[in-house]
Amino acid sequence: MSEEIKKQETMDDFAQEIEASFSNFRDADMEIWDKLEQMKEDKEAFEVTIEGIVKGGAIAYVEGIRAFIPVSKLSLEYVKEPEEFLKRLYQTVERVNGMDMVLPASCGFDLYEIGKEEWQRLLELLAGSRYEVILLDLSEGIRGLFEILNRCGRIYTIVREDGFAEAKLEQYEETLERSGYRDVRERMRKVRLPVFSQLPRDMNHLDSGELAEFTGKVLEADERAGI
Repeated sequence: MSEEIKKQETMDDFAQEIEASFSNFRDADMEIWDKLEQMKEDKEAFEVTIEGIVKGGAIAYVEGIRAFIPVSKLSLEYVKEPEEFLKRLYQTVERVNGMDMVLPASCGFDLYEIGKEEWQRLLELLAGSRYEVILLDLSEGIRGLFEILNRCGRIYTIVREDGFAEAKLEQYEETLERSGYRDVRERMRKVRLPVFSQLPRDMNHLDSGELAEFTGKVLEADERAGI
């Protein structure tokens, strides 16, 4: 009987010691989290290190803690070393058929949150990159769309032959005129896609097939025309 009580008392003592050790335990990571929490409350600005670009944002480190920054919260205004930014961009793009591709954002709302100044800054950084040609797939959901188009050497607009699409195109061209972007309208190349019997099944097959052949003819015609 006394032996059982002794064992029970020993286990209770052990449990209390474990509980006490947890309540007093403080490692370096917990102290960093406390520091970050305090910086958040104080709205204190701090520097982060971008480790890589992923779909929907960027992986970053702050005080040694790994974090994710959504694309809508990224700002290129504070890029201090363009060469380092481009180096990381080269490392994170996906290579498809000889082209470097940045994967699309998982949510269109994230793109809408990016201001026109950020797009302009991105183009400025890319102007000093290794790329000779930059292709942009843009839509009306992009803020600062007209300013971006104004910087483009070629502007291709896919059109359709139906009343609704033609009305939208007419409205779009009128908006360009009223907004002072007549030059964008004049440089816009309208392209009507034919009916393709088969489209590429994935991004790795964009360089062959009917779509690739049609695109090649459009580009060759523009090259001959000096566009």
